[in-house]
Amino acid sequence: MSTPVGLRALIALLIYTFARVSAAIGMSVADYYVQGRRSWVRLHEKGGKRHQMPADHLLETYVDEYLADTGLAADKAASLFPPRPAAPASSPTGA
Repeated sequence: MSTPVGLRALIALLIYTFARVSAAIGMSVADYYVQGRRSWVRLHEKGGKRHQMPADHLLETYVDEYLADTGLAADKAASLFPPRPAAPASSPTGA
């Protein structure tokens, strides 16, 4: 999600679904799916609550673009917004 496309998809998901950040970050690729001719979003909220809702057309555009950009669409078990890899530890400089 360190790309502008990923950030735009995450922000759109938060705006169009009113999801909590932890629910959005906890989504897997399988939680964004197509049913009929519409894309749907499945959110896992606090207390085990699940919310399923159709995705807004702009949200669908942004998430589809993000999935195509990252290649995550093939792995349904993967996190939709995987954490950024840690930066390599800088080596000490100087004497």
